[in-house]
Amino acid sequence: MQVIIPETCCHCGTPLQGDERSVCVACMAHLPYTRNAVVVENATERCFAGFLPIKAAASLLYFDSISASRSIIHEIKYRGNESLAFEMGVMLGRELSDAGRFSDVDAVLPVPLHKRRLRRRGYNQSELIAQGVASVLKVNVLSGVVDRVGHTNTQTQLDREQRFENMQGVFAVTNPLALSGLHVLIVDDVITTGATVASCAAAVFAVGGVNISVASLALAVSSH
Repeated sequence: MQVIIPETCCHCGTPLQGDERSVCVACMAHLPYTRNAVVVENATERCFAGFLPIKAAASLLYFDSISASRSIIHEIKYRGNESLAFEMGVMLGRELSDAGRFSDVDAVLPVPLHKRRLRRRGYNQSELIAQGVASVLKVNVLSGVVDRVGHTNTQTQLDREQRFENMQGVFAVTNPLALSGLHVLIVDDVITTGATVASCAAAVFAVGGVNISVASLALAVSSH
């Protein structure tokens, strides 16, 4: 007789019921939501203050070591849960849509992975999140417009200034015409210092005539 093992919540391990997918209703209800999409000069935007003229920025969750936000990010990033990435992107998209400050976004640009890492992982989690966001905002996802031309090692042990220095020149625009004149929303999974997104945004800004906003699924708790 075949034994069916029920799917469990990626955070608390409780068997999922009914329409629950990957995360149980209780853990979803207690996620550390930032609610900062409606707030001008919020913690996400402050990551880029003095570096780039971002129009608006927001994050859905705070990322910390004890809440379900960490489990969700790890489920998406390291366990290949692509459907969860899209679903969380939809949630992020709804926050942005309700805020009103992102209503004139023309296209969504996921932060690209280096080809080596993309081959190893098999997918770009930021692109899956971006697809969820774009489905709500009813705009296109710009894939293959910006390449990650430099490969960087983990930045976990680097401070803010070292991270920004480490990310210089990492991205290059391959199709400037696809960006010209647009308000582009750059989407990443987690913003810690903002160095990765800032480097990607700097490459896009170099095209000229582009407005940039930023959204992430999570914001590192040390950033707020």
